[in-house]
Parts: sequence; structure tokens; C-alpha cells
Amino acid sequence: MDLENYFVPVLDWAPRYGLAKFKYDLLAGVTIASLAIPQGISYARLANLPPIIGLCLPS
Repeated sequence: MDLENYFVPVLDWAPRYGLAKFKYDLLAGVTIASLAIPQGISYARLANLPPIIGLCLPS
């Protein structure tokens, strides 16, 4: 095993990554975002905070 592939795994899989895999990754990202955004807003509303707070990332 190369040390550079161990510490930077993208060097191993990036050459085999294609458009077909990107389509599935994009679909997964849109699906998760469509669930996570309303959930964050709802949790903020339950805590009596402005809804925009539910969209902020924790620091």
C-alpha cells in the first residue's frame, strides 16, 4: 500500500469515478438535503428560536 493513497484516499478512487457515479451521488445529496433542511427548521421552531437558526451549522 502506498503511503500517499493511505493518507489521501481520493488518489485511489478518483481515476475510476465517472459521470454515472456522480449522478447517484447528486441524487443522494438532493435527497438528504430535502430531508435535513425542513428537519432543522422544525427543531428550531420547537426550541422557540427563529427558523433560520435551524439552518446554521454548529460551530
